[in-house]
Amino acid sequence: FRFLLSYATRDEIELLDRGSGGIVAIRKRIAEYEEESPLFGYLTYRRRKVLIKYIPEGVSRLVQGTF
Repeated sequence: FRFLLSYATRDEIELLDRGSGGIVAIRKRIAEYEEESPLFGYLTYRRRKVLIKYIPEGVSRLVQGTF
């Protein structure tokens, strides 16, 4: 089980992707992501729960500092 959340606006988040694929599916989806806002996600990997934070290059330092 996995999901990725992205910012829709400053105060709202939206479900970007979800599914039952593993780390390969999440990597593929992150590689396709072109916006300059952080992504947050959750992944079950080998019976462990993993939280994901992806901050793409080009995100302002102010935004980087808040996460």
